[in-house]
Amino acid sequence: MPDIAIVAVDLDPTGNTATSIGAGGAGIDAGDIQSTLDNVAIGSTVTFDIVVDAVPSPGLFAVGLEVNYDPTVVEVSAVDRDPGGLGSLLQYSSGAAVPFGINDSIPDTDGSFRVDAVDVTATFETGPGKVLEVTVKCVATGTTPITLTDAFTGGGVNAGILGVDVGTGDGFAFTIGTELEAAVGCGVPVTDGDSDGVVDVLDSCPNDPEDFDGFEDADGCPDPDNDGDGVLDITDNCPIPNPD
Repeated sequence: MPDIAIVAVDLDPTGNTATSIGAGGAGIDAGDIQSTLDNVAIGSTVTFDIVVDAVPSPGLFAVGLEVNYDPTVVEVSAVDRDPGGLGSLLQYSSGAAVPFGINDSIPDTDGSFRVDAVDVTATFETGPGKVLEVTVKCVATGTTPITLTDAFTGGGVNAGILGVDVGTGDGFAFTIGTELEAAVGCGVPVTDGDSDGVVDVLDSCPNDPEDFDGFEDADGCPDPDNDGDGVLDITDNCPIPNPD
């Protein structure tokens, strides 16, 4: 089982706080695949939250990630570790103490915006809640994916959501079950050519609809033989890979 069920790029920040996730958008809603926003005017900005589901003990110590985007369509124009002065999950117990952090210079225009934030108190939160607020600006017509990776702290293909071993003091990355990504259409709608619910810029198989069988459903690709044993799922009594 993953440590954290869901990390999400949430284009609908309504209801998101330091200690809760609002419904809608990417949110933490059952069945969500991604968050999308259509027809944003060129020159306008979009602010989104990065949110996490419940974090197990010993709690959240830091986040480290790259926000990946299409630099021909948008640029990163702002980041806030203390959204609206109301706090993030990283600082909830310490009131006004803004998390320590560093990030790439703004505006960021190279397609990968690195941002880190650290809880400088001795009390680590367990969530759920918002950890960062990021703003992008539409600079040209097109659709951009917004995805999260981590090249430095152990998150890999997912965001780095970090804890500290209370015994050794060593940091580690929590494992993540699902990372909900996002897509923004600047001057255009976000399209889904195969009508499978996974938009084209996030769909690894944009011409072949996802089969939604509980196995790698977020990639947009059908998986006729989930466990790769040569027996098609339709006739396989054990179609889902089992590590045991």
